[in-house]
Amino acid sequence: MTWPMDENQFKTLIHLTPDQRYRFCIQKMLETGELWSLNQEQLWAMGEDPAGRQFIPIWPHPGLADRCRQKNWQDYEPRAIDLAAWKERWIPGIHDAQKFISVFPVPSGGAVMVSPERMRRDLDAQANLGNQ
Repeated sequence: MTWPMDENQFKTLIHLTPDQRYRFCIQKMLETGELWSLNQEQLWAMGEDPAGRQFIPIWPHPGLADRCRQKNWQDYEPRAIDLAAWKERWIPGIHDAQKFISVFPVPSGGAVMVSPERMRRDLDAQANLGNQ
């Protein structure tokens, strides 16, 4: 479930380092059981970094995704993805397509680019820490 986020929290979050935003995103995904990306008529937002790696962007909150609706993504809308579906279908699909995941990009640029395998490991590791 999405948590309330005010403008001050938004400003604080976008000024975290990419690694801090990555850890925050993993934690919130596990807490809320969802993540967010951008969607337009059944098409999910995709991007390509300067190294030519194709990726799907994700965020822990729809308001954060909404702020990144620029350029090629301006006609897209935030859409939730259930965490269980993400782990069961999306991560294997992203792996099979040889794409990456851009975690919590911000309007000024910068995000952690991870492989689907790393995201699965990090989600599992954080979930195990939470169960102790």
